[in-house]
Amino acid sequence: MRKKMNIKYSIKYFLERSDGIGSKKIKPSQMIYSYSTRSRYLEVIHKFVDFCLYESINRIDRITSETIKDYFDSLEGYSVKTLKVHMSALKKYFSVLERKDLIQAIEESRSEIISRGRQRTEIQGFVNPQKVI
Repeated sequence: MRKKMNIKYSIKYFLERSDGIGSKKIKPSQMIYSYSTRSRYLEVIHKFVDFCLYESINRIDRITSETIKDYFDSLEGYSVKTLKVHMSALKKYFSVLERKDLIQAIEESRSEIISRGRQRTEIQGFVNPQKVI
């Protein structure tokens, strides 16, 4: 991987090197084996890249642990589950891009990131379903 890779190109690079759909699963791996996971991770990566571009970060080598912190700070109000998906997607992305330092930054901030997440609220069922009709 080129250390000074353009951040927009990095999405294409990620897709080319993480496509494991239709192949045998090997763990641990940089591959993504599910269409739905690939689609969801791409949404997260596009959101992260848009954040970086907004912050005038246009190359992979300019992303820092502070960038990661600022990105997760921008996700205020997201559920714990969604934050976990964002962490997993970005860890996979940085794994393909060979940025172990950023994977470590996410791991070190994991409990802090999760603690800021919105807890799932239970939806109350109808006490008397006959009154609904």
